[in-house]
Amino acid sequence: MTEQQRSGIANVLASAAQYERELIGVPTREGMAQRKAEGVILGRPRTMSDETVARIRAGREACLSLRKIADALTAEGVPTTQGGAALVRLDGTGGARAAELHSRTTQVCRNPRVPFQ
Repeated sequence: MTEQQRSGIANVLASAAQYERELIGVPTREGMAQRKAEGVILGRPRTMSDETVARIRAGREACLSLRKIADALTAEGVPTTQGGAALVRLDGTGGARAAELHSRTTQVCRNPRVPFQ
């Protein structure tokens, strides 16, 4: 079997696999569209209070980093969305690496009136 024949067979198999993936996705998309048309709210329900959401949005408008907002909420005892006490880093660095990278980069705030803090 030549290289061109092997390549042709591989392309046909890849096309068949892509077609199969598309066929499998159609009922899922149709089912979700039907449920949405019925008024069912899709996705995980919000577990965070409106007050906490407003505080996070206000912090972002003031160009505070998500880390600073999370630290402030944790210090006040506001639970995470899943009910935990605070964000736990799984890398074991306690965020030291992220802080180091953050100090090396210049971040631009979306609000041009307030510099990123």
